[in-house]
Amino acid sequence: MRKNKTKVSKGFTLIETLISVVLIILVFAIGMPVSVNFYKSFILQSATETAFNSLKKARLDSQIGNLDSGFGVYFDNNNHRFIYFKGQSYASRDQNYDQVYDVPQFISFSGSSEFGFQKITGKPNTDGEVFMTNGLSTNSLKVEANGKISFQKNIAIVGSE
Repeated sequence: MRKNKTKVSKGFTLIETLISVVLIILVFAIGMPVSVNFYKSFILQSATETAFNSLKKARLDSQIGNLDSGFGVYFDNNNHRFIYFKGQSYASRDQNYDQVYDVPQFISFSGSSEFGFQKITGKPNTDGEVFMTNGLSTNSLKVEANGKISFQKNIAIVGSE
């Protein structure tokens, strides 16, 4: 009597392996741009909130007369950072009290570059607005003449394409 031996295949065929690799590549190709955009949006939001809080801190420190001085925030687009400073202006500041906040190079600033606040009154030396963008969306920080500081996210810039 003869026994039929059937060969049982263990493992994957070349076709199954190639299909799996192609599917994995497709998932990464679709998911990567979404992940990068989410990351850029998250970083912009975080940087804008930090700048907003720095402006509020500068105004408050000026109002309470901390270190018998006014304080302010300077937005340095060339070096991708903003600086909380002690003094009436960035040019005449006391550099020993600088607090530097670096931002990634894909974030840029436009509009007003400096906001200083007067000691005791907390009123700004100048009012204005600074825009922070990551190439996908733009957030705005506005300082009004009365000292009010506001934050608006995902704004449309007039005249942009």
